Amino acid sequence: MRGTTLALILGLVAPSAPAWAQDIFKYVKPDGSITFTDNLSQLPEAVRADYNRKIAERDQQRAEQERTLGKEEFARREAEAERAKLDRENLEAADRAARMAAIDERLQAFAAVDARRQADKRGWVDRVRNARALIKKLFAEFQQAEATYNDLGTRASFSLLPGQAEQLEEAKKKMDALVPQLDAAIKELEVKIPDDARKAGIPPGWLREA
Repeated sequence: MRGTTLALILGLVAPSAPAWAQDIFKYVKPDGSITFTDNLSQLPEAVRADYNRKIAERDQQRAEQERTLGKEEFARREAEAERAKLDRENLEAADRAARMAAIDERLQAFAAVDARRQADKRGWVDRVRNARALIKKLFAEFQQAEATYNDLGTRASFSLLPGQAEQLEEAKKKMDALVPQLDAAIKELEVKIPDDARKAGIPPGWLREA
């Protein structure tokens, strides 16, 4: 069987969920036509095995990323621990106040960073959600056009009602036009957004919260 595979990720799922639960898959059928499905079990065995391998690799990468806490979070926890320790120590009031003020200043700086990061996070989450919504929309349009094409394409030309030949042709044009649009939208979600996120140094979990 001929086939080119490309995993289309609509959502980054939790480890406990089926790895392909929110994915869309693309493959080339034996006759050379391109189709999409969101049901992994509908794929031929060889194609399905290739997707399963890619899904396993993706989940392993996520697990490794989650082991890293990050420098900012470590520094924040360190400052909070230092403040709690000062609360327990028997210090002169002036000394305690000065040291507390220094720690509070650090914590306020962390809070300001947090506020900026939350704004950044909302931007990344919106970007993922918009990309996912576009893929969902294009996929639905492709399925509708494909259903029309498969229905009318199985009929003898002489049996088609007036206008149905044009519907068949239009459905084929629609499918052909949607393939590059889906590919571009999927690349945005699967490749460009994660690459941009890595370059920006954002936490891996941000994209999964979208």
